[in-house]
Amino acid sequence: MTAEQVIAHLQLIPLPDEGGYYRETWHAQELFQEDRPLGSAIYYLMTRYPGGWSLPHRLDTDEVYHFYAGSPALLTIFPPGECTEEPREIVLGNNLAQGEIPQVVVPAGYIQGVRPLGEWTLLGTTMAPSFHVKGFELISQKELTTLYPMWENQIKLLAPEG
Repeated sequence: MTAEQVIAHLQLIPLPDEGGYYRETWHAQELFQEDRPLGSAIYYLMTRYPGGWSLPHRLDTDEVYHFYAGSPALLTIFPPGECTEEPREIVLGNNLAQGEIPQVVVPAGYIQGVRPLGEWTLLGTTMAPSFHVKGFELISQKELTTLYPMWENQIKLLAPEG
């Protein structure tokens, strides 16, 4: 299948700000706070072109990635705060013999970005409590490079902005 066929089949729409395509598949009926469900899940499709993948961002809740189909994806996780630990790179995929991982948890407060390593990647993410726009913060290439100057080349690949 092509990315366009997956987008049509799963009825995905562009994800504003962050990039890629998504569709919410579940959100809990019970509320964590008055305007935030206890949990949510989405399909998330990325393409290899800038604007087609997840720009670096920080969330106020844990996010669980699930690999479904397509090419593997590179997830980069940057620790918060004083940068006392190195960023981690994890390949999301289903080729376990090659060290790929089908499910990864990104803790709340960590900066994360993910991009496909081929034409397209279909992931899912689950959050508890659910996603809320107030808990989402995009991180610019400049800010990330200031925090992690030794990772400048990887950051340019993850956040292709001026």
